[in-house]
Amino acid sequence: MRKRNILIVLLCCVLLMGGCVKDYDRNDIIQMLKDTYDLKKFTVSREAEKVTGEDGYTDYLWTVRMQDDSGIVFHVLDNHFYSMESLSNRLDSDYDSAVLQYLFQEYDRFRLLSLEDSSDVMLECRLTASFETRKELELLFRELQSFSKFAREKGYRIGINVDLQMESALRNKCEYVLFDGDCFRTYRDGITKEDFAEACKRYLLTCLDYRFEEQLKQFTAKEIEEALQDYPYCIGISRDGTEDGELEFYQDLCGSSHGVSFGTLYEILKREGIEAEGTAWHYSFTGADGSVYEISYDFCDYPFEDDNTVHNGYYYLKDGEQVPMNAYFHNHFRAKILEEMTGLKIKVTRM
Repeated sequence: MRKRNILIVLLCCVLLMGGCVKDYDRNDIIQMLKDTYDLKKFTVSREAEKVTGEDGYTDYLWTVRMQDDSGIVFHVLDNHFYSMESLSNRLDSDYDSAVLQYLFQEYDRFRLLSLEDSSDVMLECRLTASFETRKELELLFRELQSFSKFAREKGYRIGINVDLQMESALRNKCEYVLFDGDCFRTYRDGITKEDFAEACKRYLLTCLDYRFEEQLKQFTAKEIEEALQDYPYCIGISRDGTEDGELEFYQDLCGSSHGVSFGTLYEILKREGIEAEGTAWHYSFTGADGSVYEISYDFCDYPFEDDNTVHNGYYYLKDGEQVPMNAYFHNHFRAKILEEMTGLKIKVTRM
């Protein structure tokens, strides 16, 4: 009886493992392309090519050629993967990337955006650029809107992958890339003024978080207030000094999931009447415990490990001694450290 039960369990496992996999043939590929992309004139390879995925499973690659003036060639991958305790598969396509590559070559008015592509089994393409100012971000979106219109006029409705990188002096500190302020999206229904507004808001919130004072001059007080209306990381102070005391929130300051940044702490010190010498980038003050604190975005000891010597990454000075942050790439203070330094009960929380 026990052997029989084991056999039943094994049979169920086999059925479970095989039950989530569908066998696709050439006709399935043709129908998928018609249903998904509404394609009319194309050919699909007679046989699929066997390829080994990064996860070690055998996948099947179909080659598709458009039978029109574009001559676009793309692929459909019968992609096998382990999911929900069983082997599964799905059909993936690099059609959007192939069309984006083709349209990029056809469009002759690019000035700011570049095409970044990579190809292993499947092609991956995206439009990329970097920006430092609000005006540069606006110019990038104008170019994106113009290209998006061009694609629609050519009769293509594709997902346009876009990666716009916000450049700042902190972006590659510690060899750790900060994606704050970046705009990385796939636009499927054109690119609108609302899309620019959303990217601009993300840029603004990043400048607010780190207190990039020059960049903040590009925005009005009203724009800052509107950007913070639904922002989850607000900064408040318990005025009675108790843990459960009612918080008084700053209406134009913000934190992040990591706490209060070096630069924002400088702004809080000024507003709370604690004398600080320097700027939001680099300053010093005498703390509630009588210690002298010196804080700077330049205080970053890296590489993290060199010749068997472990370095701190970001740190601050307390009476001249280096104090490492919780993680080598963090430049934000948690509530406990803020209270030790300032005597204030500062919290980052939802309003």
